[in-house]
Amino acid sequence: MTSRPSRPAARFLVTLLLCCPQTSLGQWQLVNVRVVDGLGGHIEHGWIEIDQGHIAALGNGEPPSPTPTQIDGDGATAMPGFIDTHRHLFAYQGFRSDRSLQRYIRRKLPDLLTRLLTAGFTTIVSPGDHVPEIFEIRDRLANGDLQGPRLIASGGMLSAPGDHPAPTLCRGNRYCQGKLAVAIGNATHARDAVRNLVSARADMIKLVHDRELHPRIVIDDIVVQAVIDEARAQQVPLIAHTRTASDFAFLTQLGVARIVHTPIIGSLAEHTEQLRGLEATLVVQSTLSWLSPEVSARRRGADRADRLRQALLNLRTLQTHRIPIAFGTDNPWPLADDAFMPEVRLLADVLDNNAVISAMTHTAARFLYLDSEIGALEPGMRADIVLLDGNPLEDLQALEQVVRVIQAGHVVTTHP
Repeated sequence: MTSRPSRPAARFLVTLLLCCPQTSLGQWQLVNVRVVDGLGGHIEHGWIEIDQGHIAALGNGEPPSPTPTQIDGDGATAMPGFIDTHRHLFAYQGFRSDRSLQRYIRRKLPDLLTRLLTAGFTTIVSPGDHVPEIFEIRDRLANGDLQGPRLIASGGMLSAPGDHPAPTLCRGNRYCQGKLAVAIGNATHARDAVRNLVSARADMIKLVHDRELHPRIVIDDIVVQAVIDEARAQQVPLIAHTRTASDFAFLTQLGVARIVHTPIIGSLAEHTEQLRGLEATLVVQSTLSWLSPEVSARRRGADRADRLRQALLNLRTLQTHRIPIAFGTDNPWPLADDAFMPEVRLLADVLDNNAVISAMTHTAARFLYLDSEIGALEPGMRADIVLLDGNPLEDLQALEQVVRVIQAGHVVTTHP
């Protein structure tokens, strides 16, 4: 099995430290809040002390040593900032030139990023977007030139020639294919592609192993192993896109520890032997929104309901084996902007409210190898906090009732 990478974690930490350069409040306290910590615990009437962007302490009742600066939460619920582990910013837009891409970046992207932050997302992951522009957006967010969630990005997607995303997201679009698709036909190409993405400062490598759209076009096993080996040599996290249960099992046996998408084809219950013992290392993205009723009512595909049923069954199998589930929307049309509740509602078919909250926070941070930095409210963590007018432990609709967002210790948005 792959071990936790050291250099990627350090690279992510640089992004965390650069984020949100507003004037710091220094040491201050958030009082009169219900604390939901993302780890399964909560304090009904609590307080949180923040110092230089980190959580210094928290507790029940009133703080024993009040700081000069306090913010009264007025009984709101304080929980970790939301994390979406699958949020494409460019891939679904159909750009055909640098001019159209740059126009979108100037005119529309800033508003989307602000709306995501206002909705409570303090961190998002781009698992495939146009290079080098996605890395430039990441850096602009980090240095404060843009306001929005901190961004972690993989860049292009590595796949077999003719496989996703070239004939799907980039169908008939050579510009998109050049920006988003990285075709690897042999082991040498695979190693070179990984090195090139690392040189471009990709935060992770995304491998596509997909039989859903083209069953006869799938990446060769030798090439898969070359990607895994080179990612390990470069000490960069590897995430693997797959849609079938058999390929899911195959990839995990090779040591892939981060899987994009809960399988929608085939039953994971037929591969329980391969799942045993993986709960400590494996994390799987949810990404069920593509199959939600809100989407299926507007998109063609008679088998969508069947695939949703299979995905939910596979999600239950993962839960039975205690495999962590990380929240990811894959923001499909018509949910492409800041909508996230369809994913929440589908997860709630299988998980209880506390587990859904963990999927959006602590487990999502685990997916990123950042669970020692973000995703929970406990001393030493980055102070990414969302205040809700309601209690998501009782009603997940409260996740939409955001009244204040704190990112790295800075109050970045306040709702009237």
